[in-house]
Amino acid sequence: MPRKKKNTLPSGNVRLRVYVGRRADGTLRYESFTGSDKREIARAADEYRERVHRLLAEGYSVDLIPKPGEDMGGSDTVGSLLEMWLDTCRVQQLSPSTLRQYAVIAKKSFSSIASVPVRVLTLPMIQAAVNQRYKAGRSPKTIRNEIAFLNSALKQARPDLRLDALRLPTGTRQKIAIPSSEDMIRILEAAESYGIDKKDIIFDTLAMTVSASPNAANVTL
Repeated sequence: MPRKKKNTLPSGNVRLRVYVGRRADGTLRYESFTGSDKREIARAADEYRERVHRLLAEGYSVDLIPKPGEDMGGSDTVGSLLEMWLDTCRVQQLSPSTLRQYAVIAKKSFSSIASVPVRVLTLPMIQAAVNQRYKAGRSPKTIRNEIAFLNSALKQARPDLRLDALRLPTGTRQKIAIPSSEDMIRILEAAESYGIDKKDIIFDTLAMTVSASPNAANVTL
């Protein structure tokens, strides 16, 4: 009796399995490739294996990695979902100021993940977007409002995503201290002790005024 060839089915077709990873429930996930052309099947399996490794490195969960031959979710991206939710808010007849705020969030706040398909969106991706917004100078309050809008949009599309697990910035950013007249005198005295003449020091009072209150520039001028 001839020995059965490895990875060969009784039909004569070749079957190769690619290990994807461990699912959230602890089970192992494999994907199979079957066909009569051994080289073609091996090529398809290798390409899918590389795709899996790339997506896992980008933070995608094992459960949400597409099956062989599937795309990444079509046109249902985070950006398109936010636009659809914005349309829903317009139907609800919210105040014009609220709608303007939501429109800015939908178009600009999550640009770093706007092209990511909703079906493969993960908490680490959203956390990275939050961190990026904070580093860009957005206040904790602004970021909380942005996440609240995103959370509302995701409730139907991805109820499994719990955004309350995100680490959001707290408190307020430290404001730049504006020197008072007494501070300026002390600066001049300290400069003189180092041999720096007063005439070589300039205090830009207009810049300091505008930093405290944009409308105060007209008063200063």
